[in-house]
Amino acid sequence: MGNVYGYMKLRNQRELELFEVYQSTEGKHIDNLYFDIVLGKTSSNQKLNEMLDQLRKDDLVLIKSFSNVTTSLQELRDFLYVVHNIGGKIDILKKASGEQIFCSDEGYKYLEQFLILQAQMESKKNKILITSDTKKEKLLSEIYSVFLRQQEGLISSEQAAEELQINVGSYYKFAQQLNT
Repeated sequence: MGNVYGYMKLRNQRELELFEVYQSTEGKHIDNLYFDIVLGKTSSNQKLNEMLDQLRKDDLVLIKSFSNVTTSLQELRDFLYVVHNIGGKIDILKKASGEQIFCSDEGYKYLEQFLILQAQMESKKNKILITSDTKKEKLLSEIYSVFLRQQEGLISSEQAAEELQINVGSYYKFAQQLNT
């Protein structure tokens, strides 16, 4: 295992306690801690970029949540791309957010497929012709989008199943696979 880096867009000093809790519960020392200060609704990514420049193969990046690091799916993809290509790993401190799936190679691939589909839809002004290959991508992105909304507490499992037009048991199976 390489170095352990911590990064957060910091709103107040108490948020740093997440890193202290991680060190005490996981028994791992954080080698370098980076944070950009949030002023109002704005912050820079200067320290994030400094951390990514230091990152090497087998290093671990600890973040509060993806929403704390990025503001769009494209920024998320760019962040994941850098970490994955270097050979680093990501761990999320606020695991209840449901974002942990993106830390895996499979989750990253789902995000890539979703962004490709989104770009296709935008370029064809939402008049995409669905072929057998894009049906799978579309289904995956729909399931994952609903799953994330359910994990964030925006909809219930029953509402998620109804939206996907499947029974609740099938939705639980999908959700269980996405949670691993």
